Amino acid sequence: MSNNVDGMLIRHYNLFSDYGKSLIRIFKSPAYTLLTLSSVIGVLGGSGTLAFTPKYFASQYSLPLWKANMIIGNTCTIELWESLRFVLFYIKRIDVQFK
Repeated sequence: MSNNVDGMLIRHYNLFSDYGKSLIRIFKSPAYTLLTLSSVIGVLGGSGTLAFTPKYFASQYSLPLWKANMIIGNTCTIELWESLRFVLFYIKRIDVQFK
């Protein structure tokens, strides 16, 4: 199976085999393995919080589920924008140069 993209011949099975080789190389390094596992745990923690906090609010504070979802959604949106604003302000202050 192959495609011609911009005059280059790309074989799909090579893309997948290279991806597997890259994963094996990453998981052989203890530093990258710990970094990957900590990222996975962080994502799972965040998704668990978003999934179960509205149910907790609904049961503990006698809120309808739609209202609890709106509270959590608005809170996460505000946190996202504030953290983005902080990071952009910090990048401007230290004059980061991207290569």
